[in-house]
Amino acid sequence: MKSLVVAICLLMSATLPAAHAQSTFLLDSHLGTNQAGALLKVDGSGNRTIVSDFGNAAQGPVSGGNLFAVGSVPDGLLGLTGYTVVAVDMSSRALYGVNPTTGARTLITDFNNPGQGPLGLQPVAVVGSNGLLGLGTALYVADKSAGTNNNGAIFKVNPATGQRTVLSDFGNQAQGTAGANPTSITLHASLLGVPDKIIVLANTSSGARTSAIISVDANGNRTLLSDLGNTSQGTVANSPVQVSLYSGLLGSPGPLYLTDARGGTNSKGSVLSVSPQNGNRTVTTDYGNAAQGPTSAGPTAIWANAQNALVVNLEPPPNNPFGPRVAKLFTVTPSSGQRSLTSDCGNPSQGPCASPVGVTQVP
Repeated sequence: MKSLVVAICLLMSATLPAAHAQSTFLLDSHLGTNQAGALLKVDGSGNRTIVSDFGNAAQGPVSGGNLFAVGSVPDGLLGLTGYTVVAVDMSSRALYGVNPTTGARTLITDFNNPGQGPLGLQPVAVVGSNGLLGLGTALYVADKSAGTNNNGAIFKVNPATGQRTVLSDFGNQAQGTAGANPTSITLHASLLGVPDKIIVLANTSSGARTSAIISVDANGNRTLLSDLGNTSQGTVANSPVQVSLYSGLLGSPGPLYLTDARGGTNSKGSVLSVSPQNGNRTVTTDYGNAAQGPTSAGPTAIWANAQNALVVNLEPPPNNPFGPRVAKLFTVTPSSGQRSLTSDCGNPSQGPCASPVGVTQVP
């Protein structure tokens, strides 16, 4: 049986107007032919339809069956005309581009192919840079187990050729001592002279059971932004899962958002706001607090846009914490913490849904 996995969600380009209409997509690891996974489109009423079946070879390369992360890039900006959704397949160690209109897929890079650069072992997250800033036009993939001593690495991928280089090797202390085994990634963008930075959720160090948010610059150097167990920086994150940050039209970043699967009232879960300047943390929404909207549990995947944050919760059945989990997509208003249910995978009338591992939006 396939294990339940969690995914990354990532940026909307800083070049897009904040009010631009967008479409929402879920990456589901258990749908599709032979449970190879599928990309779902979610409409304004929360109804879901399959756009790309990762088990259908007629739509492109077939997944190995463990889709793990999803993100989006502006159409054509990375040389991927039409392929504005990118997805990581951990089983096949592959990065795909997906056309969200037709569902057609293309292989961007194969982490098993030494001809395309250093090999990957456990790719788990992806983010795109638009090339206007210090990081250049590229896709960046976090690999939990690559690099020196299997401490993890950030790969830089040329989307046109699939060629890879290592931007940051978490086992190389010359690039910094902060972090190991990255699990989630997002982009801190700027158009005002401040270099791009990649923001990474990782262990605090090799072998550690604690987590931290790490800042990675354009040279791959790492610094500690927020120690998630340090009470002097605010609310402690008990079970951090994913990070997402939206950068505005002028590159001015909003808060960084972090899902905590066991935070909040009665450990139901929470979304934390993290300052990208000093790493201080506050609670944005508490899923055990009914005053903020429908209660739920187990927030995992997150994607932030200009107004809201979209959060996937993997909710256990009532009075049975070990029962099969039901996914729900919430929209959270960060300024108030209010949340509303956008799509319920427990409601079959809204369409197919099994085990969504990531959420993103495209214009």
